[in-house]
Amino acid sequence: PKPLTAAAITALALTAIATLTLLTTATPTATAKTHPEPATAIAPPTPPDNQRGGGSAAPRGIWVTGEATISAEPDLALLNLGVESTAQTVSDANAQASTAMDAVREALKEAGVADPDIQTSRFNIDQIREWQEIERNGIRTSKSVVTGYRVSNTARVKIRDLDTVGATIDAVVAAAGDHVRINNIRFALENADSRTTELRQAAVADAKAKANQLANLNGAKLGRLLYINEGANPPSPYDHTARSAYGIAFAAQADIPETSISAGNIDLSLTVQAVFAINHR
Repeated sequence: PKPLTAAAITALALTAIATLTLLTTATPTATAKTHPEPATAIAPPTPPDNQRGGGSAAPRGIWVTGEATISAEPDLALLNLGVESTAQTVSDANAQASTAMDAVREALKEAGVADPDIQTSRFNIDQIREWQEIERNGIRTSKSVVTGYRVSNTARVKIRDLDTVGATIDAVVAAAGDHVRINNIRFALENADSRTTELRQAAVADAKAKANQLANLNGAKLGRLLYINEGANPPSPYDHTARSAYGIAFAAQADIPETSISAGNIDLSLTVQAVFAINHR
């Protein structure tokens, strides 16, 4: 190749200087585009009053909780009972449990309990295991060994005549003997809805009274209702739990008094959450 002349070298140098100048001038513009100014944040509009209750924004005003509780006499006893048997084979254990449960059902029917009020709630077949020490190759160890089987059958029973609860339990124990298991008993009001209107009226009145007091204490006047929500608490029945070894061998004896069961009263409660507007005086 021919050697470059002085004029060619000068031209190349001028071209390089011009290119470098152009790149240097364009850099700030590119950098500015990669770091834009932050946008101004705009808060979302506040929803109107009639849309605040169901959305994420809570209604403004006076929040109160109205409460009401009434005491009532129960009209239903809920008895959880069953039978349990053990044997070396499943078939023997199941046969014993079936015979015992049939006796329990017959005793319940004779006591006036209707078939629809007897409902099986659980049926289990379990292995009975124990740890046994064994020797293998001169080394003592232990392992879990099946020694038998346990069958349990549990039912929920509704007793509508509360005066017969004790006698019914005694009849069941006498019928099935050592196989009987009395797990618990509780009392309830079968038709609690009949008292709901009374509870609701009292809870709303309680909410209004609390809201009025809060408004007066702060020099304001109670406005219109903005939001209301109802929440009900189930009755709190009295639980009477009996041991599984309860009076089994003695219930059949004539000189043993009848089992004493007291129903007492149950509490029905209801709450309402309400929000009222504030009107300034």
